[in-house]
Amino acid sequence: MYFPEATHVALYLGDGMVVQAPRPGATVKVSPIAANPVLGAVRPDPGGKPLRRYEPPELPEWATDGPDEGYEGYTDNADTADTTDSTDTTDYAAPAPDTSTR
Repeated sequence: MYFPEATHVALYLGDGMVVQAPRPGATVKVSPIAANPVLGAVRPDPGGKPLRRYEPPELPEWATDGPDEGYEGYTDNADTADTTDSTDTTDYAAPAPDTSTR
């Protein structure tokens, strides 16, 4: 499951609950799915083969900064976003998984 703006992901546990780590270094927690708006979800391919290797990207310095408070409500403020904010993650994206070993 992907939360707003794809800032982090969660795994659905069942019974309306998800396990999530809001950001690198934050506490992993179990939360009701209704606690955060959902951007989308995918179902892993049960017939897929595991990747032989994966090297995660280097995290930017600010990746573990900030509070671990979650969402109190979500509003799309893209029109009023401060583009000088050093915590803006729009230029950072993880590489696509290596699927050549499948």
